[in-house]
Amino acid sequence: EKGRHLSVSMHEATLEALTLYNYPQLMSKAPISNEDNVMSGLYPCYRLYKSSDKRWVAVAALESTLWVDFCHTLKREDLISKQFVMEAAQQVEQELIKYKSNYWLKDEFDFCVTPVLSVKEAKKLGYAR
Repeated sequence: EKGRHLSVSMHEATLEALTLYNYPQLMSKAPISNEDNVMSGLYPCYRLYKSSDKRWVAVAALESTLWVDFCHTLKREDLISKQFVMEAAQQVEQELIKYKSNYWLKDEFDFCVTPVLSVKEAKKLGYAR
């Protein structure tokens, strides 16, 4: 019944995520390029896109279920099979430019798409101190 304080290292969390998603490349001991890293921003499921209000929106739909829900929301089922196809990022970009950045803050969405906030905005919303 007592509150707890939890401190999470962003550095360690990022390293863990990089290792998880790049495990096959790490184990092969072959040279790794940016194209091998799913978190490089080259793939449509994990990158930044411009919105209609000239703000940035972050898409982080690495898990297939999140990507499928995201594509259904865009009414672009044709993109489901293109989660890791670099060229499909242009198609996603054409869709996201139709929406304002705050459109993605709806509670009904169960996938990882969010506006990129300034420090001032994050503080106002209670995300930063």
